[in-house]
Amino acid sequence: GGDDDDDGGGGDSDDADADGSDDDGAVNDDNWAAGIGGLMGGGGAKKKKKAPTLGNTFKTQLTNLANTIFQTDPHYIRCIKPNPRQAADDYDDEYIARQLAYVGVMETIRIRKAGFSLRVAFADFLKRFGYLAPDGAPDDEAGRCKAVLETASIDGALWAMGKTKVFLKDTAVSTLDGLMAEALSKIAKILQAAARGAAARRNYSP
Repeated sequence: GGDDDDDGGGGDSDDADADGSDDDGAVNDDNWAAGIGGLMGGGGAKKKKKAPTLGNTFKTQLTNLANTIFQTDPHYIRCIKPNPRQAADDYDDEYIARQLAYVGVMETIRIRKAGFSLRVAFADFLKRFGYLAPDGAPDDEAGRCKAVLETASIDGALWAMGKTKVFLKDTAVSTLDGLMAEALSKIAKILQAAARGAAARRNYSP
């Protein structure tokens, strides 16, 4: 009877070994970890990176666009169609005028013409009309701008002086442009006369 017990005990030992236990009946930690790792797909294997979804891609592109816009100074251009037929060199005046009215351009022009349509810094004003400044005009920019306007005999209702800019109505701008054209024409004639005189003297042989 003792032999049978020994055999039975031996069979139990074999079964324990097959289950990943040692001879004392304790679970073998290494075998257990290996088994769990196999079930989990290799244990330490890296997970595959998921492909970006359409929503995430759109969100990223929108964020990049917003960042670009915020870093720049955008200017918006109103596009006016010359005709509804998409034909080249065909300008429909009524169609164009209707578009200008719808987008508020005509109203904006009317308001600007009623006020001071040109608002230019003192330095820019002198670059454009500074030649009209009379002799003895003040050295400061504001004083020279005022001297130009007074010398041109422009009605005081057509211009105003600000802290850093000159405010002009269309009539004042047209007058100044006309005076500048006359002054530049006189200068051009003087230069032409001097150049022709020099050429004539150079070619003259007594």
